Amino acid sequence: MQRSPSNQNFFKIKILSLFFCLLEGTTAFSSTFQVIDRMEASVNASVILWSDVKKLKETIGLRTQLDPLFAGTPLATKGAMASDAEMIDFLIDEKLITQQFPKTNEEVEKEISAMLTHTRFNQEGLKKTLRDEGFSYENYFEIMRNSASKRDLLDRDIRTKVSVSENDIKNYFYHHHASGQVPQVYHLQIISSSDSSFQPKPRAHVLAEKNIIKAQAELKHGEPFEEVAKRISDDPSASTGGDLGDLDENEMSAEFLESAKKLKIGEISSILESPSKTRFYILKLVNINSNESPRLHQIKDEIRNELTTQEYKHQIALWLERQRQLAFIHTRSKKP
Repeated sequence: MQRSPSNQNFFKIKILSLFFCLLEGTTAFSSTFQVIDRMEASVNASVILWSDVKKLKETIGLRTQLDPLFAGTPLATKGAMASDAEMIDFLIDEKLITQQFPKTNEEVEKEISAMLTHTRFNQEGLKKTLRDEGFSYENYFEIMRNSASKRDLLDRDIRTKVSVSENDIKNYFYHHHASGQVPQVYHLQIISSSDSSFQPKPRAHVLAEKNIIKAQAELKHGEPFEEVAKRISDDPSASTGGDLGDLDENEMSAEFLESAKKLKIGEISSILESPSKTRFYILKLVNINSNESPRLHQIKDEIRNELTTQEYKHQIALWLERQRQLAFIHTRSKKP
């Protein structure tokens, strides 16, 4: 009787689990027993051996040159000094990517040929250079295969999710690059709900809180800040949609300034309460400016590149986390 593919995978996984049990029990053999290789992990029935970890240590120099996702990893920082656990973790992530974006030998050969057309090397020259640097062509070929899979991940699944806006750049500048010696100007909007003088104190406070909670709910449902302010706010600015205009930080109360500094451009605060406990309010940061704006213009591209790199790393981490949740991953247990 033929087994279905899903059943075949199930049996492969069960066999791998049995292998792990056998491998972990090798200490019961005599002290003269020597393990030539051992399984360190499995990812969806594909194994990672100790020899793979050793090979990774030996080819870190090539990874630095060829792997588009290598920068920023513990291996890139620590090199061969990275722990075995960090190396196995890297190989597990690599397996998850190559299983989703597999590359045939023919595709890898085409990629290498295309790369060679832009260099002074032919294939024999490439092999000689690799040998001179202590690497084999076979290792180079496999790293190129894995790197091609990772570029596919970037092109097909990650690139469209990465976006850096002008507000993102401005936020980053004023929170990380501004000197702090030049006063900043905050353009704010407010929705306010205060205790009514026509109600007993406890009831007035409850009504004010209910109003601001209602305003917050409407904002979360996508209502424009200006419209909610006009309907609910009791601040004098309500008629203009809660617009407070530009406020120099030296002119702002400590309470307002502290709240404004926590916000990003376009962000709306949670419900805040005045120190006197007589008013609830919600702030929106519309913009930030200062006399340092010319410096912002000078380093805008640098900030954009930095934020883009951070966002790529974030999206890749999210992708790998989702794949890990869906995959069957088993690692060899470490005994003290």
